[in-house]
Amino acid sequence: MTIDVRVSEVAAPVEGDSIEVSDTVYVIQGEPIRDIERLVWTIEARPT
Repeated sequence: MTIDVRVSEVAAPVEGDSIEVSDTVYVIQGEPIRDIERLVWTIEARPT
C-alpha cells in the first residue's frame, strides 16, 4: 500500500515506524520519499 502524508504531519518517518489509518496499523517498508516540492512523503507500508 502507498500512503501520502504531509511533511507538516510527519517530520521524519523511517522504515519500521507505524502509521494508523482507519483503525488499521501499517508498518513503513523501505525509505519514504519526498515529493519535488518537499511537502509530501510517499510511504510504502504493509498492515501489521
